[in-house]
Amino acid sequence: MATHKLTAQGASGSFNYRGGESSFAFFGDFDGNYVKIQATFDEGENYIDLKKITDDVLAVGVNEVHNISLSGACQLRYNVFGGGAAPDITIIIA
Repeated sequence: MATHKLTAQGASGSFNYRGGESSFAFFGDFDGNYVKIQATFDEGENYIDLKKITDDVLAVGVNEVHNISLSGACQLRYNVFGGGAAPDITIIIA
């Protein structure tokens, strides 16, 4: 299990993700913001927004759990946008 804390707008640092399926639990004070998960397969040159099965960009703005499935290893980061300057969001990957 991994825990990430987001307390500012903008892109977080990246972290290694092994691939496969995991549950991502988002909770806390979003302060009107949304959180996108972005993946890179080229060591950070290009980040791609993760999408839902409906082809909409996954943008979380309330307490939610999402099951994410990626077929291979990559690096992920979070991008906080659209609201106030004081989010306090926790993400747990299980």
